[in-house]
Amino acid sequence: MTRRLALATLIALTTLPCFGAETLKIKGTWIVDLEPTMASLKTKPIAKKLTPEQYKPHAKVLRDLAKTMQLTIGDGTLTLKTSLRTQTMATTVKESTKDKVVLEAEYKAGRKVFKRTMTFTMVKARLNVVTDLNPDLKHYFWKPAPEKMAKDDAGKDG
Repeated sequence: MTRRLALATLIALTTLPCFGAETLKIKGTWIVDLEPTMASLKTKPIAKKLTPEQYKPHAKVLRDLAKTMQLTIGDGTLTLKTSLRTQTMATTVKESTKDKVVLEAEYKAGRKVFKRTMTFTMVKARLNVVTDLNPDLKHYFWKPAPEKMAKDDAGKDG
């Protein structure tokens, strides 16, 4: 389950575009904001069925994975790094306003090519995504990475 979630997160989040002045500004490097993400994941129906003791190992796996995730959005590209892999993809913007971005992402999984729609919004200054790819992604909240991390990552792009 953890690998599936990581792969789905990787695919979905590697499809963000960069935007101009009149749109939601998301260009840069982002990391998972653990507190709101873990609180939101705990509201999932499957988590509610578990006792606190049963949920504890599940939460540890999710927290450990989330700590390794980094999202870098550049001009027409998005790179998602996790402990499992790094993937960079191009994107196509379908709608972009000051409050949300709707895009279509095309990506390959093996020999198959897939297209998915994603809607990105800001929730309390945290980037959030809703997608038909994986409903669990709505539980992840992203915050800007510390400046040093963003600069280090930008230096690697050259």
